[in-house]
Amino acid sequence: MTADQYPHVLEPAPGIIACLGYNGRGVAMSTAMGGQIARRISSESAPFDLPIVPLKTIAFHRLWPFAVRAAIARSRSATRWGCNEHAGRSPAVVGGHAL
Repeated sequence: MTADQYPHVLEPAPGIIACLGYNGRGVAMSTAMGGQIARRISSESAPFDLPIVPLKTIAFHRLWPFAVRAAIARSRSATRWGCNEHAGRSPAVVGGHAL
């Protein structure tokens, strides 16, 4: 998944091309991108249908494990104390554990 909902084509090093972020359209898109990559490998001057962009980091991405743990802890404590805003709904299950 990408933040802008578009697939990204990266060249992290000369001669290495990475295509990612198909956002749910992976089978068809990766097939089409395979042809693009093959054309690029055979001729470096071959045009690519999508722009080759630099690798960018996602803001605050390193914090996601802490944010997920905090959200789970909040939900569990709200459920335990009876102040869950989603009272009456079945609890979400992730990895066999109710949240």
